[in-house]
Amino acid sequence: MKAWQHFCTITHHKILVMKGCFRVGLYRQGLMHDLSKYGWTEFRVGAKYYQGTRSPNNAEREKLGYSSAWLHHKGRNKHHYEYWIDYGLGEQKGLIGMCMPKKYVVEMFIDRIAASKIYMKEMYDDGQPLAYYQRGLPYTILHKDSKALLELLLKFKKEGMTSILISHKLNEIMSVADRCTVLRKGKYIGTVNIAETSREELSRMMVGRDVEFAVHKEPSKPKDPILVVEGMTVASKLHNNNAVKNISFTVRAGEIVCIAGIDGNGQTELIYGLTGLEPLESGKITLCGQDITRAPIRQRSLLGMSHIPEDRHKHGLVLDYTLEDNMVLQRYFEPQFVSKAGFLKRKAIREYANRLIEQYDVRSGQGPVTVARSMSGGNQQKAIIAREIDKDPELLIAVQPTRGLDVGAIEYVHKTLVAERDRGTAILLISLELDEVMSVADTIAVIYAGAIVDTFKQGDVDENRIGLLMAGGHE
Repeated sequence: MKAWQHFCTITHHKILVMKGCFRVGLYRQGLMHDLSKYGWTEFRVGAKYYQGTRSPNNAEREKLGYSSAWLHHKGRNKHHYEYWIDYGLGEQKGLIGMCMPKKYVVEMFIDRIAASKIYMKEMYDDGQPLAYYQRGLPYTILHKDSKALLELLLKFKKEGMTSILISHKLNEIMSVADRCTVLRKGKYIGTVNIAETSREELSRMMVGRDVEFAVHKEPSKPKDPILVVEGMTVASKLHNNNAVKNISFTVRAGEIVCIAGIDGNGQTELIYGLTGLEPLESGKITLCGQDITRAPIRQRSLLGMSHIPEDRHKHGLVLDYTLEDNMVLQRYFEPQFVSKAGFLKRKAIREYANRLIEQYDVRSGQGPVTVARSMSGGNQQKAIIAREIDKDPELLIAVQPTRGLDVGAIEYVHKTLVAERDRGTAILLISLELDEVMSVADTIAVIYAGAIVDTFKQGDVDENRIGLLMAGGHE
């Protein structure tokens, strides 16, 4: 009986934290939070000493003088300050707290709220998480910056302070905000109470028209293989293990294959290997029947590969170039853009840039002569998407193509991807967004720890199964 009660308690806690993390965009942490509690070392203790009003680890400490469960837990979960205790150097000697990445401080904050709700039940109020933290403060070894941020968040929670969130992420707004004021193209549109509005109404205010959230598409009709990957292995620059481990898959013409996974599971290295940014340790890549395993980047582009990169600043744009020059980065040597004498045809480049700007609604202060660095992240992304799709590629590799875009632009990108598929383009999509994966992909390949753990056709799997596999639930 205690085992079941403990299971229900830790699962309830995990769900509360996961919802809180999802609200602030910490998807990986929400999925991975406290997974170690389900392992035998920790679950055994929780089931044996379960009380419901406090951590069973304290009961184990009273019995044994230490908690084996906690010693195991703290070494595997970065949202606990104990994970970040290390020996100091220089003036600071002995054990000191290391500065925690802000995302883990936020997760710790959400964890404190969830724990307070679990243990206090109907007695919970917004002052409880701060009190929970303060009770343990005399024994806490925490870096001053991490401590200051955590205390600030906890005090905000207690005092019910007003926060202003600037965002174009509709789900984030609907989950977190109480009221929303909408600006469009620099003009005030209106203010609504979130409890009295809907996603449809809010998106209409943001975009100026009705937005379709569902991706409408016919079943795919895959044709000949365009990209064939066989036994691909890519080394990691961060550790001695390979980041991509013996991956094989095929993308056919008229098909969208999505590699779904939590960030940091080899997606970046996979794309670097495919696009020529990193060499392969082993394996073979074939594009349109030609071996491109060791081909330079330009050759891959000329063979029909387009790439919407993960990092638009590092690999997508030359930030100090104008928008029009960025639009022809991969095509400036073509006859339509350069004379026989080697001079750029500025008029042709500007006309081309203007067409893409209008077609893809790329907003910039000075039009085609706008310096890319001065543009918003969303409009930088639109410019890259416009350039890569307009190349009329055989293979389009799209890595988080909707990152930084508003709901209207996301709708447009999804429709564009489907339209490209329907005209016969092979599309490899890398996405961290489950909604996007489930609605856009024809085939879903889940990646975990650098390996493809399972592959599904659309309709054969639900979000829960995909989410579990992304979090390592296959093991």
